[in-house]
Parts: sequence; C-alpha cells; structure tokens
Amino acid sequence: MIENGDLCGRSRSCYIPCTEETAQDFIEILDVYYSEISMYCGYLPTFSWVSKGNEVLLRFYSDENEDFKGFSASYRAIERRPPSEWELVFRAASGRERNAASKWLDESRGYNEGAKAAKSVTVGSLQTYKNRIVNEWENIGVRKVKIELYKSGNVLSAFIFEGIESSNLTDWFECENLIYAPYSNLYNCTDLVFKIDEEGFEIANELGSNGDNCTDADGLVWLDLQDVPDGSYTTCSYEDAAATTTRFFYSTLPEGTPTNTGTGMEYADVFTIWIQRDCDQHLIMNPSEPKFVESEDYGFANYPHFEYCDMYFTTDPLQHITFNFKDFIMQTDCELQRDYVVIEDVTSEYSDLFCGKQSDVEWTTTANNAILRFRTDASINYAGFQAEVVALSRNTEDCSSLLRSSFGNLTNLDYPDSPQYIRPQGCSTLVHAPPADRVVFSFNKFSFDFDIGPEFVIVDNFGNDLLVPLSGHLYPFSWTSASNELALWYYPQPYKSYLIYRSSYRRLVQPLPAGCLEFYDAEFSGFFDWPLLAMPTGSQNCFTIIRTHPVLNRRVTVTFSNLVLQLQECDAYLQVQDSTTSRNDKYCTTAQVSFTWTSDTNEAIIKFYHGPLPALHQVEAEYRSLQRVDPQWYQVFTEDSGHFWSPNYPNLYPNDIPVAEYLFHANAFQLVLIVFTDFGVEGPDVNGTCRNDYVRLYDLLDQRKDNYCNDQPPFGWCSSGNEALVSLIVDKTAQKRGFYANYAFLPRPDPAACGGLFNSDSGEFSSPNYPRAYGNNQLCVYVFQVASDKRITLQFDQLVTQPDVKCEKDHLEVQDKITGRKNVYCGTVGVPLTWTSQGNVIVMTFISDLTDSAYSGFTGSYTISDREDTQTCIEEFMAQSGTIKSPRFPSDYYNNANCRYEITVDEGFAIQLTFVEFNLEPVNPTTTSCDFDYVEILDGNDVSQDKLCGSRGPFERRIISNKVTLIFSSDFISFYKGFVVNYEQVSLTTPPPSCDQVFTGTSGVFTSPNYPGNYPDNTECRIEINVADTLRVKITFTDFSLEGYPNCPYDYVKVTDIEEGIMEKYCGRIDGPIEWRSESHNVLVLFHSDDRTPSSGFTAIYETEPIPVGALSLSGCESGSLVETSAQFGQLISPNYPRPYSLNQNCRVRITLRPEKACLITFTEFALEAHPKCAYDYVELTSFPDGASERFCGTPFVPFTWRSTGNICEVHFNSDAFVPSQGYRGSFEAVEAVGRITVAPTTEAPTASECNQELSHKSGTFTTPNYPAKYPLNAKCSTRIRVPEGFLIQVSFRQFDVEDEPNCNWDYVEIVDNGAGGVKTKRFCGNFQQSFTHTSLSNDIEVKLVSDNYESKTGYFASYKAVSNIVNIG
Repeated sequence: MIENGDLCGRSRSCYIPCTEETAQDFIEILDVYYSEISMYCGYLPTFSWVSKGNEVLLRFYSDENEDFKGFSASYRAIERRPPSEWELVFRAASGRERNAASKWLDESRGYNEGAKAAKSVTVGSLQTYKNRIVNEWENIGVRKVKIELYKSGNVLSAFIFEGIESSNLTDWFECENLIYAPYSNLYNCTDLVFKIDEEGFEIANELGSNGDNCTDADGLVWLDLQDVPDGSYTTCSYEDAAATTTRFFYSTLPEGTPTNTGTGMEYADVFTIWIQRDCDQHLIMNPSEPKFVESEDYGFANYPHFEYCDMYFTTDPLQHITFNFKDFIMQTDCELQRDYVVIEDVTSEYSDLFCGKQSDVEWTTTANNAILRFRTDASINYAGFQAEVVALSRNTEDCSSLLRSSFGNLTNLDYPDSPQYIRPQGCSTLVHAPPADRVVFSFNKFSFDFDIGPEFVIVDNFGNDLLVPLSGHLYPFSWTSASNELALWYYPQPYKSYLIYRSSYRRLVQPLPAGCLEFYDAEFSGFFDWPLLAMPTGSQNCFTIIRTHPVLNRRVTVTFSNLVLQLQECDAYLQVQDSTTSRNDKYCTTAQVSFTWTSDTNEAIIKFYHGPLPALHQVEAEYRSLQRVDPQWYQVFTEDSGHFWSPNYPNLYPNDIPVAEYLFHANAFQLVLIVFTDFGVEGPDVNGTCRNDYVRLYDLLDQRKDNYCNDQPPFGWCSSGNEALVSLIVDKTAQKRGFYANYAFLPRPDPAACGGLFNSDSGEFSSPNYPRAYGNNQLCVYVFQVASDKRITLQFDQLVTQPDVKCEKDHLEVQDKITGRKNVYCGTVGVPLTWTSQGNVIVMTFISDLTDSAYSGFTGSYTISDREDTQTCIEEFMAQSGTIKSPRFPSDYYNNANCRYEITVDEGFAIQLTFVEFNLEPVNPTTTSCDFDYVEILDGNDVSQDKLCGSRGPFERRIISNKVTLIFSSDFISFYKGFVVNYEQVSLTTPPPSCDQVFTGTSGVFTSPNYPGNYPDNTECRIEINVADTLRVKITFTDFSLEGYPNCPYDYVKVTDIEEGIMEKYCGRIDGPIEWRSESHNVLVLFHSDDRTPSSGFTAIYETEPIPVGALSLSGCESGSLVETSAQFGQLISPNYPRPYSLNQNCRVRITLRPEKACLITFTEFALEAHPKCAYDYVELTSFPDGASERFCGTPFVPFTWRSTGNICEVHFNSDAFVPSQGYRGSFEAVEAVGRITVAPTTEAPTASECNQELSHKSGTFTTPNYPAKYPLNAKCSTRIRVPEGFLIQVSFRQFDVEDEPNCNWDYVEIVDNGAGGVKTKRFCGNFQQSFTHTSLSNDIEVKLVSDNYESKTGYFASYKAVSNIVNIG
C-alpha cells in the first residue's frame, strides 16, 4: 500500500499507471538487460512481475507526506528457455562479389543453397549464400538477427537486432531494434542512420552517412558493407578498396571511424547474417482486448518438431488472465511428456500440464501474469492449438477466491447468517480443475429472497447456459460445468435480500481417452444413443449429463431401451450417478429388457466406458423429468426388501405437506412388489375419484399410474420395470392413519424367455416350450396382479415335472404375496388343480435344474373374482351362563373377521368371563399394541375394559355390569386358533374366590388372579409350597408385570424361605424368567395389590431338587491346572471367588459321568474381561467325545445354562496378563443325555455398524457406518433396539464426534422411544470428550443418525444393555 496522490484514491477497482510526475510514493522495477521500467503505487492486491532478462533492480521512493503500510514481496527465479542455435541465412565473401546487398534484398530466390563451401566463415569459396526462407521473413518466427564479420575465420565485429515480424527485409535493421554492438555510443539512436539499400549496409551518423562529400570532421561510421559503386555518387577515401569487389568495412575505434580520414577503418573478408528462430513471446494484455495465440503453422499444417516456445502474458495488477482454448490436439501420452502445453500462474505458482485431445478448456490466473510453455519432440505431430487470451477485471473482495483443490465446501458470506455487509464487486468463487476434468457444484442448502436487483448466478462459460440464475428456496441440486472451470457470483445486499447457501464442489474425472461430453436438458424429453454404430472402437468414452434447471425443482428419469456391452468383467460398463447424493449403479452386462434410472435431484451423470479393446457396445435411451418433493418427505429404497409407512403412522398423517414420496430402485433384472398391510386415507369425492388424499403408485418404466384412497384391505401392486414411485398426496382437510407397507424386489419376468406379467382379468400360461420338454436350467417368473378388490384363481390343466420327493429339483412354487400362503408342486400332479388366492397378487416361480428335464411341464389359465375380505358375525347371549367361541374354532379363524358378541344377564348382577383358551396374533412389534387381531371387552356403557391379543393361559375377567360386549377383529395377514370363553352371571356382592393356595407336590403352576387379565385391586394371595425335607424349591416366574415403584410399596410379590428367613421382593415389569431358589423345603409366595394401577400379574412354575449335601466347589486350580471329578453335582467358581481372579490363570475342571448322562452347567454369576471373540479372559466349555465347545466372556445375562452332548465335559478358565474381573459362580449336575448342546445365555453380539439395522440381544455394541472412518454424507440411518418387555434400554456413547452446529441442524443423533409413544430426545452433535448415557422409557428405541451433504466426522461408538425396571429388596 503506497501513496498515489489523488489518481486512484483508495478504490480497489481502479488502476492508473504511475509516473514520477503523478506519484509521490512508488516502487520502480528495472529489467536491467532490456532497460525496461515498471512503476507501481496506490492500493494494489497481490500481483506479480516477470522480467525478460536475468537481472532486476527494484527501487522504493517515498516523499515527506503521508505514511502508508508499504509493500511486502517475494522473488524467485523462473527458468527461461535456452537460446536457440544461430542459423546462417546469408554469407558473402570479398573477392568476386559485387552486389551483396542486392542479393540480400532479392525476394525471388535463394543463392547457392546446395554449396557447402558457400556457408564457410573463411574465404574458401567466393560464392554468395542465401537461404530462400529469408523471403518468408514474417512467417518463419525470427526472434533475433545477428551480423558477424570474419577475417581468416575469426570474428571481427558483431551486431545483434530484434527480429521483428515484417515482410520487409530492411525493417529489422534499425537502431531501435539493436540489442548488442561493440560500440557504447550506438544505444542512443539520436542522429544515427541504419540503412540497407542496393548499395549496401551502413551504420553511421547523419554527417557520416553516404552523401555528396566525406569531408565533415564530425562524420562517423561504424559498419559499411560497400558494393561496387556505379559511379553515381561520391565515395569516401577508405571506400576506394571497393572499386572492383564488395568490401565489408567496420570501425576498430570505440567511438566510430571519422569519415573524412578513415582512421581506424578496416575491412573483413566474410560478411554473414544469422537468425535465431524460436517462438518466445512477451505479450502485454490490455483489459478486454483479446489476443489469439496458436502453435506454429496452426490452420495450415501440423506443428513442427522440436518446438520450445515460452509465451509470457502480463497485464496490470487489477486484472487477471483467462485462456479459452478453441482447439487443442496433440500427442496423448502426457506422462512421457512428448508434445504438451504447460500453463503457469506466476503469482500462485500453480501449473497444469496437458496434452492429447482436449475440448472446452479454460484456464484462469489468480493475478496478472501467466506463462504458456509449448514443447514438442521428434515423433508424431498434430494440428496443435489455438486459444483466445483476454485480461479481465479481478474481483478483489474478501469473499472472492479461486480454488484449485479436488474437492471442498462453499458457503455464503457470514454463513450461517445471511450476508451482513455490502461488497461493491459482489462475491465470486471460481473453481478450476485440470483441463480434462469438469467441476460439479452440489448445493444441499439454498435460499435466496430479494426485493429488487441482486443476483445469484452460476457462470459456466462453455455451457449453453452461460449464466445460470438462481433464486427462491431450492431443493438440493447440482450443476456440472461444460469446461474445466465453474464459477458462482452473487451480490450481497443486506436489508434488501436474504441469502443462505451451502455447497460442495468436486472434480468429475473424465474417462481417458475421452470421446465426448454431452449435455441434455430434461425439462424437455429427448433421446440419445452411444456410440455411433460406425465407430466400434476402443477409444470412445463419454460423459452424458442430463439435468434440469435448479429452480424447477425437478428430477431426471432415464429409460434405457437397449444396452449392449460385449466385453466381460466390467472392462466396458455404463455407470449412472446422481450428482448431488452420489447414489449410483454400474452396469456391466447386456440388458435385454428396458429399465429405468431415476435421480434424487436435478442432475444425473451417465458415464460410458468403452474398455481397452475394440468392441461394438451400444446404448439407446430416452430421458424426461419429474417434479420433486421437499427432501424431508422423500425416501429412496435400494435394499432387496423392507418396510415403509406414511408420516406419523399409526397416528394421523399431517395435512400440511402436499406430497410424501418413496422411490424404489431395483437392479435392471428385478421388479418392485409393494404390499400394503394397512391402508386408510381420506375417501373419494362424490364422483368416486381419489382426488382429496390418495396414494399414487407410479410405474416408471411403462408410466402407469394407479391411485388408491379410502380404507382398503391389504393389497399388492407390482411394477413392470425396476423402479416404482409411491406418493402420498394430501390436501389440507381430513387426516387419517395412512398406511404401512412392505416391499420386495423380485426376479423380473423376461417375456423373451419365459414367465411374464399378467394383469388382465383372465388369461393362459404355460411352461417353456409346452407341450415339449421345458429344458434344463430354467428360471421362470409369472406375476399375476389384478385390481385391489379382486382375487385370482389358477387352474392347471396339466402339471408334470421331474419326480422328486422333496421338490428340490424341478418344481413349481405358487405364492399369495398378500397372505404369504405358498405351495410347491413337483412330479405328476392330479388335474384339474385349482389354486385361489385371498389377495390380488400371485407370484409363480418355475425352476428346473441341470439334470433330467424331459418333461412337458404345465399349462393352465386364470380368472378373477371379488374378494371376500370381511367375515361378519353378530350374536346375542341372554342366558345366565354360556360359552362363546371364535369363528371355526378349534380350526383357525378366518381373516378380516369382524364379530360382535353381546351378553346380557339379569339386572343387579355382574358377569364373570373365564377364557379357557386364547391364541391370537401377537402385538404389533412397532407399536407394542394389539393392532392386528384382538378381543376387546366393552362394559354396558360400551367403555373398553381391556383389549387382548397374543397367546395366554386360562384367565378371568369380572365386569361389574349386567351387559358385556366382546368385539373380535382379525386382519388380512395371519390367522390363529382363536379363543373359547365361558361366561356366567354372578352376584355383585359375591366376593371373588379366594386366591390362597397350598402346594405339596414336587412341581406345580400358580398365577396371579385373572391372569393374563389384570389382577383385581386390593387383593392379597398366599401361595405356600411345602415339600419333602430333602428337597428345596426352585421358582421360575415366566411372565411378570406389576405396578412398579422403588422399594415396591404398592403392588408386589414377596418370596420367603420360611425356615432360613431368606426373602426377596419384586415389582415392575419384565419379560423373561425370574429364578429363585430356596435353601429349605418350605416357601411362602405373597402377592399384594393396592387400590389402583392393576396390571396383568404373573405366572410361575415351581420345581424341586435335592438339597446339596457337601457339594464340591471347584475352580480347576486347586492342584496344578486340572481337577478331575465324577461327582453327580457340585459348584464351579473362578479362582479367589468372590474376589477378582488372578492374572495369567489356566484352570480346568473335567467332569466324568455315567454313559447315559450329560453335564448341565448353570452360571448364576458371570463377569470376565470382554472381547468380541473372547480372546483375552474366557470360560470354554467342551463336550467329549465330539469336542464341541463354546467360549463365554464379558457380562452375559445370568442365569444361563449349557448342556453337553456326551458324558464327559470340561470347564476351562483362562485369564491373560491384563484387566482382571470379578469372575463367576455356577453349578454342575448330571442329567439325562439329549444328544445336543443347548446354550441359553444372552451374550453380547458382535458390533453392528450398518446404516439401518435391528438389534435384539440384551446387550451389544453398535457404531455409525464406516466407524472409525467418517460416516457417509446424506445419510439417514436408524439402529433399532428391542429388548424383552419389562426391561428398559441403557445406551452409552463411548466415543462421539458428529458435525457441530449450535442447534444440531446439520448432522445429528436423535433417540426415539417407540414404546413410549415416539418420544424423542434432544438432538446430539459435536465432539464429546467424555462418554454419556441415556436410559429409555420403554423396551423399544431407535437411534437415528442424520447427515447432510457438507461435512462428516467419525461418528460414534456406543454400547447398550437391557436394565430391569424391577426393584429387588432382600
């Protein structure tokens, strides 16, 4: 920063050259060799200066006025090309020549070009030599000209000139072009004469120049080639020697020879002219005045060999330079650096080397200087290059930049806020890629509102859309450049505009060798193919980019109708990728069937790679665009099967979203099957049209659209191709529960081979080649799909395949895809055979193996009929007692039942219900409610008293009303045995029967009152178990659900060993066994409930076992490292138990029993060092003689058991040199052999690291995808954890690093408590240095990871375990 008077003020966009008269403070740079001076002052951004010569002098001047910051600079040496060899083009010898100058000026011919002696610098030959190329002076690239005079082969004097491009052979011989002479007074051209004419060459002053006399004492001469005079002018005395032959005079005096005396004048015997021919250029670029540069002979012939050209481009400091290559073709192998171009940005020192065939190349500097170096070798040459070079104004705002990295991120000024201050030049970002590549901008956030004027544009100089204006609230989108540079520019204007954007950029690497780069606008549908059928070569590689303008918020669909790839193993392939989400598919084989590929965003990139070998590959495709929806209501599914549901299901879907979309994308050889298991949206309009809220199913291949609304029974839908788009379209009125659906990708029928898609009301089908043999290795898929309210009947008129008892060879499988019912047929089947579905979709698969296939197969037809989805039954019961059964009991009840049983007894009485059998479909695992099949009990006021499902033992309900209604409902999917319930009229004052019980047998079962219904309030039951003195009691609660509270003050079960005084108290909920053992033979179980919050209670079994007498207690380390025993029972403990075991232990207990017995080992306490493969500390249990073994470590849930297969077992305990733990305690006993190992611990599962996964162990570990590498961008991952009822889930995040943002709006982790009504935690993001823990409210949660397209981190490593909400007191 240097003072510059008032010329530029302090504007960063103004540049006026500085002079000594106008600038007070300035720097001056002198190129010493060329005597060229540059001056700089004022306020200038970073810029560079390049000398022509090898020495520079920099001077800094300042006056006595204001002080400024000054300047800081660095310097470096830049390699200059070495001077080319001097090339002799003219030579004349004194002795016989009389008209040397005339021959030089003769443009009609050359002289003695084949005479070698005529080129000598001695007087070996008197012939004059001239190369005819001199006559093409302006076209031969002359950069320097040298005159040398010789005598006896020695140089006497020399003069060097700049060789200007001119057709006049005399123009270079001027004082202003003189670079070197041995006379110091020749560099000031005042009063000097440089002349060529028919009489000779002359360098003299005005007084010494040939004239009327040579007598002036001030006349001087330095060089005089004097041809033989013709007598028409006066010669000086020294020129008399040229009376008969041309003489070459030169001055031996430093100041020149006086013409009046001739003192110091000598003459040479040989006069030569030499040229240096190179293509170095120094070009001064004026703003907005383009120059064209090209390789030599461009447009006329191929460039010459051995070119070594350096072109220097410079402009003023407030400009930068852009190269726009119109044409570029050279040798292709850049690594060998044969023929190539290098462009260097002098300021940043960045450079690119490129060669081969390039198209649409731009190259922009950061500042005001660039060097283009052009090199060729002696091998093949091509047409070369031509480029337009222009100097353009630099944007020097702090929000502008030029980026050359391969990827990165971009945001607006002051992000995440809108720009806060104006930038007069606007903000620009230019991204540069190597010449062969392209640049992709991917915006994952864009919102731009403005009142007037401001702009946001993508600048694509080579594209059809030079400027791509953007505004509004846009969905994520991408834009790929047509050249290797892409820019964006916007004008920040606070208070008049609002702008927030976040984008990434990356390089799109062009396949080599490149064949084509094509762009298509999918706003208007069109076709393309590749390659041209006339070009079946191995060098035709292409990018085809199909897109829509970002402001349209549309996506791209491409239909490939013919894909032929002849090379194998992906040597040739087609790859389709969404530019924004990076979702992609690679196709390596020929696809005989048409298929589609639909993008998530506005742009798809199709890469065709032809492969290394000549082959005829082919692609034919059609493209179009579809409207997109808000990304938060969009999902894409690419796994082979899964589930999806409407927003908020099973709660009401929101009515403030216009559309929610689900894209299903299978591979080219699959179709999409969707089965709606629950469907309820707003009904049709008065015309029966689904117009308000509806679900649209769109087959993207045949563009078939089917709309569904209202309440529908479960139904299916199949696509004809590999993609389907499901849309939930809602208005702003009614809301309903929506839908829940399953999907699967199935093998796609190939009509050209066998199978097919059948969707008419009737038709025929058959096996391949019927009635001839169907052939080996057949896979035929027949898909029957009809209207959702229809079902299908197949009738087989013949069915004969290879006989096979197990139907594992040739067979036909028929499956109702709605209910899952399936039958497999093989051999000779009796016909006619009729098969009727309950749903509207049947998939029939025929498979033959590689063996005997000499059978005719099958033939048949199909018809449709109305579905009978609803079975209604209404019954009334007026007697004082009776029995009610589910439909068809004891056979399975039918689907879609809707039964109502009304019971009425005398007034003033209650109704006692006793369910003696109850077997219905279990609860919905998603909601943990009875959503599928259920029995609901309504009292006399139609108020629900209970809703029951699943399987239960006998239980009772008492309804304090003389009217009861039972509602039985079943859905369409599964069916079970049903129920039997007895009812009877009971008095309101009759107390319920006593629940006290006494057991004396060796085993038994007891439950809480009314189990599995809710137990009554204010109840206390005493269950006493009193067995023989030699036995003890083992009680197992197989189901347990009571009101829970710390210390169990309200509802509880208390178990007491009466003789030993041992007591434990339980409450809360748990799904899974609770075991308790007494030490004596007498036990009391006390059940207590208070006056509120009843639950389903408990069921328990008790067993007896001998009281251990003198039982062994073994660790295996008692004597050495092996203890052997043949005892029938005993205790197992780790060394030092109950204290932590020692390090480096290796202990074994071997138990040998009678041959008919096996070992049953039960661990009641277990805590060892954990490892996924139990490689550190472990217990290994081995069965002999088969050697079957299993290892345990960590902290599995206890108790757990292990049973050997043989009568010998071994317990091996091992600890390493690190991390001791508490150890274990257990027991062993002899039991009857059952022939197999049974293991019942719940051990920790291997670490789960998929994006979407379900975990059901009671403990485990899980991570984000790729951990500890970075998780993917644009991820929506869910880890669902479900543990048995009665447990809560404790999740501990041991490592946590997710992209940080104050409100966690970018990337975040969130925990959804499914079993507690979908309660969500706050969002977690950032880097947590310490672990943290979350405990759920239920036994079913989802841990969700959401990431955007900007930045990813390592994610998290977490563990979980089930924790009981039962409180034990004892």
